[in-house]
Amino acid sequence: MPTYKAKAIVLNTFKLGEADKIVVMFSGSKGKIRAVAKGIRKTKSKFGGTLEPFSVVDLLLYEGKSLDIIQQAEIIMSFKEIRADLEKYKYGSVMLELIDKVAQEREESYEVFSLVLAALQCLKEADADYQTLLTVFQLKLMAELGYRPHLARCPACGGEVPAANEQALFSFRFGGLICDSCRDKDADAVDVSAATRAQIEQALETPLARWKELDFKVENVRGIARLTELFVAYHLDRKLKSPRFLDM
Repeated sequence: MPTYKAKAIVLNTFKLGEADKIVVMFSGSKGKIRAVAKGIRKTKSKFGGTLEPFSVVDLLLYEGKSLDIIQQAEIIMSFKEIRADLEKYKYGSVMLELIDKVAQEREESYEVFSLVLAALQCLKEADADYQTLLTVFQLKLMAELGYRPHLARCPACGGEVPAANEQALFSFRFGGLICDSCRDKDADAVDVSAATRAQIEQALETPLARWKELDFKVENVRGIARLTELFVAYHLDRKLKSPRFLDM
């Protein structure tokens, strides 16, 4: 079997048989990788604790027909701080599940990989306001995937949307703010305040590493988070399981 190397983020693991695990990972060079770690559940496994969710690892793998086989794994960054903090773990789990849903196997995605790595680093270093960080990450990820919200022109007809200081309608179907003439084209469009519009634009334009500089109004954070969650769910055509943990 041919071998290959990859740098990847561990997204999830599943038990396989009595001693093995299936490890789901995301790599910039290979996209989503599903591989077997043989004997990982044995006491003296050579993998030790290297293949835990959130860990960034250097891998040597055998390429298989359906599942690859992990031959070697070495930790680059463990992000143990996220696993050890329940609140950080909750928000980090949403990030990982989202990547698991959008990543394609055998497909390069260096930009998305860098974005996830930056988000995990921000989460590791953060001491509060995890919801804002998650929302900014989700917006940037959707933009990277080709679903950047349209805020300047109506995506349904190309017409002008209400002025920046006015309330407008946001359409999940069309992917952004729609003009008054198109409001009847999407009965599910929702009202968005001028403040929310401005903060979404700030989130998209500000580098993720500088997310703490965003002037997110406390009273608007939950509204923007909900809007973003619905936007993500619509374009993924499914709801994520992990956001439920945020209310626990």
